[in-house]
Amino acid sequence: MPVPVRLLGDTHGNMTPIRLGARLGLRMIHLGDLGFRSSWLKANRIPNLRVVAGNHDDIITARETSIYLGDFGDLGEHVQGLDNVFFLRGASSIDRDLRVEGRDWWTEEELFDQELEAAIDLYSRLRPRVMLSHECPSVIGHMLLGADLIPSRTATALWQMFQRHEPERWFFGHHHLSWERRVGNTIFRCLAIDEALDVDL
Repeated sequence: MPVPVRLLGDTHGNMTPIRLGARLGLRMIHLGDLGFRSSWLKANRIPNLRVVAGNHDDIITARETSIYLGDFGDLGEHVQGLDNVFFLRGASSIDRDLRVEGRDWWTEEELFDQELEAAIDLYSRLRPRVMLSHECPSVIGHMLLGADLIPSRTATALWQMFQRHEPERWFFGHHHLSWERRVGNTIFRCLAIDEALDVDL
């Protein structure tokens, strides 16, 4: 039976959309770029919130919290009732040269090649109905941004996942646009900054 969930796009430290969902008693999944240390510590006190970490997330602090989902996997193992949903964290920061490691940028913003290979293998075996990620597959990114897209190993790995299995729906953030398009058997939906989307997963 589908479970109602509020998905949240990048908030970058803005707690307002999260607190609103909490006041409404909603189950929430944040699609990454929650923010840095203070944001994670504040959000960790919010009930019914889980986070698929992005590139602008303090991954060290995230791992100390109960809201961090982990690197990738079956969402149903972390959130009761949300079976047949897969998640993968991470993306590449195009502005990392302007950031300071350990303060507002982390070397682990993306999974490393061996971890991504393990994620692709698990995804291929589970063949989920729904996919949640911060980044999107590379070809989908080209549809969004055209020639402006800068390739990353996360986007490449997600494209390999999509080639192996097309889920019914795929939700992501990162690109700060509200956008939807069907590609093959999959409806892709990008959430903009501070966007909230209520769905049944």
